Amino acid sequence: MATQPSPTTESPLLANMDLSEPEIARRKKFLEFGEQDVAALLGLNDMAQKYADSVIDDFYEHLLSFDETRAFFRDPATLVRVKRMQREYFLQLTQGVYGDAYFANRIKVGLVHQRINLDAKWYLGAYNFYLRAVMSRLFGSSPKDPSKAVAALSSLMKLVFLDISLAIQTYVRTIEKQQEAIRELSTPVLLVRPRLLMLPIIGVIDSQRALQLTENLLRAIRDNRAKVVVMDITGVGAIT
Repeated sequence: MATQPSPTTESPLLANMDLSEPEIARRKKFLEFGEQDVAALLGLNDMAQKYADSVIDDFYEHLLSFDETRAFFRDPATLVRVKRMQREYFLQLTQGVYGDAYFANRIKVGLVHQRINLDAKWYLGAYNFYLRAVMSRLFGSSPKDPSKAVAALSSLMKLVFLDISLAIQTYVRTIEKQQEAIRELSTPVLLVRPRLLMLPIIGVIDSQRALQLTENLLRAIRDNRAKVVVMDITGVGAIT
């Protein structure tokens, strides 16, 4: 069995996603992903090596059959590159090493998908096809012992859903940061002159925005040692 590096919070990428060592362990525990699953996946490595190219070819043939996903692969060089990366990803599923480096890699995958604006519905739909392609080969390799294939598939499903959760987390975290940036831009605290601040407020104020506004204002008062704050609420449409 491959030795798994201990997950750490030294990676800025993991720390930024709040993936501490206890959190990583908790996610694996929730999915009931343990050493037996690691052993089962390692047992699939030879099969993965054998079928990697055919699985990837089928996968991208499916993606290229839809306008929405084909648009990401107009450049032939891009298609060659992503197929190579996808093959590496496919083989990593059965290499038995699922520590911090594995988690960081999966977060990077999610960030790339979010950055190119791949809608989550296409990401999840592609995974559905991906799993079915693997499943057909898995059961085909054990026609006389389907229980073995079921057990292996169970371990693979746990890992795949772990991967999906990490990718979706990047989508959610990015949206949260964008919303936070918008809130900050919509409630700027302006330094008019020494110790005099102005806070022009525009739009609707709900409880979340009110909290954000208060935090920003208190921070600005502290940083600027302000004694006077002028709040302009003429642009406020409603308070909910």
